[in-house]
Amino acid sequence: VFFFFFLVTFDLIMSLIHNSNSHWRHLVVAVGIVVAVSFASASPIRVDVLDGLSGVVTLNSSLSPSVMIRHCDFELYATTSSPLPDDFVWNVVPALNGAQGAVSFESINYPGQFITLITSEETGRLGLMESPNADDSSFQVNSKSSNTYTFMSLSKGSLGGGYIALDSSLQGSCASKFQSPSSDVVVTSSPAQSAAEFVVTPDVVPPAKLTVDPKDITHAVDPLFMGCHSDSGYVHQARGFFTQLVFGESFESLTSIENSFWRLSNNAQGSAYITAGGMHGQNKLHIQRNNVGADYVGAFNSGLGNEGLFIEKGQSYEGYLFLSSDYIVQVEIALIDSRDNSTLATQTFNFKGGNWTQVNFNFTASAGTNCVDGLNDPSVSCGKLPNPSHICVQCFGQLFVGLKSAGAVDVDYVFLQPGEWARLGQLPVWKSTVNMLQDIGITSLRQGGTFTITDYYLWKNWRGNPWERPSVGATWGDELISGWGPFEMIDMCSAAGIEPIITVSADSGSCCTPEDMADLVEYCYGSENTTWGAQRHEDGHPDPFNVRFFELGNEQYNHNYASQVAAMEERAQSLGMGKTLFYMNPNNGKWLNSDDASAVEALNIGDHAVMDLHVGAGGAVEVAENMFKSNPTYTMGAVNAETNAGTHHMQRALQEASDLNDWFSCSEDWCNRLHFRTASFCTSRSGHFDNFDQGITFFLPNMTWIQPPGYVHQMIHKTWLPFGVNVTLNTTSTGLSVSAQVNEDSSKLVVRVVNSRPESASIEVDVGNAFSSSVTVTTIGNIDPTAANTPANPTLIAPNTTTVDLSTLQSVLKLQPNSFTTVQFNTE
Repeated sequence: VFFFFFLVTFDLIMSLIHNSNSHWRHLVVAVGIVVAVSFASASPIRVDVLDGLSGVVTLNSSLSPSVMIRHCDFELYATTSSPLPDDFVWNVVPALNGAQGAVSFESINYPGQFITLITSEETGRLGLMESPNADDSSFQVNSKSSNTYTFMSLSKGSLGGGYIALDSSLQGSCASKFQSPSSDVVVTSSPAQSAAEFVVTPDVVPPAKLTVDPKDITHAVDPLFMGCHSDSGYVHQARGFFTQLVFGESFESLTSIENSFWRLSNNAQGSAYITAGGMHGQNKLHIQRNNVGADYVGAFNSGLGNEGLFIEKGQSYEGYLFLSSDYIVQVEIALIDSRDNSTLATQTFNFKGGNWTQVNFNFTASAGTNCVDGLNDPSVSCGKLPNPSHICVQCFGQLFVGLKSAGAVDVDYVFLQPGEWARLGQLPVWKSTVNMLQDIGITSLRQGGTFTITDYYLWKNWRGNPWERPSVGATWGDELISGWGPFEMIDMCSAAGIEPIITVSADSGSCCTPEDMADLVEYCYGSENTTWGAQRHEDGHPDPFNVRFFELGNEQYNHNYASQVAAMEERAQSLGMGKTLFYMNPNNGKWLNSDDASAVEALNIGDHAVMDLHVGAGGAVEVAENMFKSNPTYTMGAVNAETNAGTHHMQRALQEASDLNDWFSCSEDWCNRLHFRTASFCTSRSGHFDNFDQGITFFLPNMTWIQPPGYVHQMIHKTWLPFGVNVTLNTTSTGLSVSAQVNEDSSKLVVRVVNSRPESASIEVDVGNAFSSSVTVTTIGNIDPTAANTPANPTLIAPNTTTVDLSTLQSVLKLQPNSFTTVQFNTE
């Protein structure tokens, strides 16, 4: 069911447009600027729960109308306030337990948190909780008059049948902030009648006044604020970029999960098993065939989660593997459809025997496979499925490695990828992922978190041929793919026009001396006449690795930081690159102790020594400001390399847009010391993620798509202008966020506005008289802040653009609930 209700004034026409392909309905109302937004049938729709009781309200005590229910530290109190913050404002929704004539109360500034019974020393205490017990957060409504009600608890516990009421006590963590007539809010079975009666008052927010002076350019906005973060230590991260289709390429034994995805084919004609003694110190596959026959003898790999490979008909695939044998044997490499064991592509070659030898292969698929629901197949490991964005797939393709002739062979490091049709040039990088990141305007990419745990992750273990690296078999989370390290990421970014940022081990075990870190600078930039520049050439990379940002550790105090930075800067100066590189300190929102800070200041590199601020959905600008102003004698810079929001839904989109507004609006002198912001994560695998479900884009073997926070980036990218201007927002609402940018001659202006409230808001816009009254408005929004884009409906929440003539609207912009809007102005 799709339900839209808007007020139409004068003789204007309401048009309803239905797009059956995306299952969206768009409503355009030319009153103010109402931007189209889509609501899914699965999303909660705010309707009249009871006559006179719905929408966004305050709950005023009938004893004293100035006393209203509010939350503080997730406990409920009744206090007074002027002006009225959003702690006092509630969204009335149908009861979470589905009871008729009942309601639940959702916090405005903590969407998804509901009034509910909580555990407390005070019997019946009410508070806020995300995903609460449905009965404990549902209340039967009894009308006392036109706008006065009582609310009876529908809890199945002993408090069921009691009423929401004010008591005479003040307890809890915020109690000391309040005084009489304030009180706690509880459920009690025998309240005084007036203490349990509440006047429900619609929360009417007057129009905000937005004033922009397009000629008052205050600063240049750094494009590197539009970055994203990838942690390739998680399986779902690396496979969004790296085209390797095989899971467990070296038959590693460090985690049992990997070996489980090599299915061994043993029968009367021969056997296959995994054993120690691989060419790199890990394992190998040993295949023994007794006689020639039709049966497969070897091993099948079905990729991540044993879900099967997605193979496209008519497309080329290529790869290599390493063989060792005392015999002359005939080896077969094939793509197989597991449904009927049909051969999709095959290549057979004679191996003349000998020690470990690389053998290349390529073939074209005569038929393809498709992906279906794999939830009911016990052989498929579905990963995590916490919400509809994550599904379990089964795609049926398999890579087979086996013997056609009698004899024995050892196999190691198996690599399979699509041809250049699916890749970024000749790199082992998915073109579809890079195209998507470019489409949403990603300008910087930080690879981090992974290479810091032990000295196993020293950067020197990640250079050269992947099959020769000591990093083969390395694990963190479920798997760390040895072929996807910092230097592959740098190459990808260089080819895509994205600024690379790398994190390396710097204070762990016996590794990471200052000389090690200086060697990294030389390896990236040194000529063939330098020791490590020559090594780069020998590793097959004559061009420099163009990386300016180096993070020395991750979320730790690096005791070697000062000496490492000194050595790295000295080496950079010897290469003619003094004060061009940035050295990120990983102390996560803190700076150095006084001795280390003094040593870094003595290097005279200013804000090229950088503190990294890892935050939740936002707030790094405020953290940086506090750090800079608390340490006025220090000159370090700051970056925000992780935004660990833990979500990817519409609420995350609003948080992303609000935080980017903060970065774009930062115009004080200290703001020049902010160098980049990278949102976590660039992309996430539907179904397979280790800890953080926070991709701004998603992928499956057969598709990629954008989540709401990724669309925020796309909207900003498509309306990007380079200079910030002075903007003033006068409002009593705390749910609005705004920034504004112009081009060099102020002939173009874009205003970006976030309305994070679950109700519409109006803004009166004053941008002067220089612009045409015809403006382009783009909005993304959804009434349900927890809604996201699923594989079945990947554009459920996506931007909609319209053109509106402001001269007919008295310059009033009407923002939809839970929305982010950009408004583009141009001169006549």
